[in-house]
Amino acid sequence: MDATKSAVATFVTSGGSTSVPATSTGTESRTFFAQQGDRRAHGMAARPWTMTGDPPLTPDRLADTKWEVRGLADVNGDTRTDLLWQNRQTGDLRVWLMDQTTRVNDVELTPKSFGGFAWQVRGLADFNGDGKPDILWHHQRSGTLYVWLMNGTTAVSGVYLTPSSHASSWQIAGLGDFNGTARLTSSGGTSGRGTFMCGT
Repeated sequence: MDATKSAVATFVTSGGSTSVPATSTGTESRTFFAQQGDRRAHGMAARPWTMTGDPPLTPDRLADTKWEVRGLADVNGDTRTDLLWQNRQTGDLRVWLMDQTTRVNDVELTPKSFGGFAWQVRGLADFNGDGKPDILWHHQRSGTLYVWLMNGTTAVSGVYLTPSSHASSWQIAGLGDFNGTARLTSSGGTSGRGTFMCGT
C-alpha cells in the first residue's frame, strides 16, 4: 500500500470476539486488529491479522478480563501503531506502546479516566490538526460527545463537540474523512435498526 488505509473487521470465534478499526500505513501489511478469547478463563487475546500471516502480539493478552482494546493509533510518534485499552468496569485507560507486534511499554494515561465507565472511548483521531491522536468519548446515557486533545499519553485540554450530543440510541461506528475535505467526520448507526449517517 502506498497510502494510509483504514477498515473495521469483526472476528468470530467460539470464545467470543470484538472488532476495532485498524490502520495500515506505507508498506506495512497489517490491515486488521482483533481481540478474542474466553474472558472467563484466559483473558482477552490481542493479535493483528495480516495478509501474510497471523502473528500473535507479545504479550498476546491482559490477564485481567475487564480490559478491552478501544483504539489503535501512533500515540508516541514513533510511526508504530499502539493499542489503547479501557477498563469496562472502572473506565481507566492505558496504552501499550508497541514496536510492531511487541509491547515495549505499558503506560497509564493522564488523567487515567473520565469519571467512570458511562463514558466510553469511541475512537482515536487527530481532531485539532496537530498530528497527534486525540480521544473521542461518548456518554452512554446522555449521548454526550467530548474530545480529549492529547499530547502523547497526556490530555492537555478537552472540548465538547458541536452539537455536543446525539440520541443515546446512536453509536459511533467510525471516524475518518468521509467527504474529502481533509476534516474529520464520523459515521454511526442506531442499535438494532441498521440505520447509518455521517456527521461533519
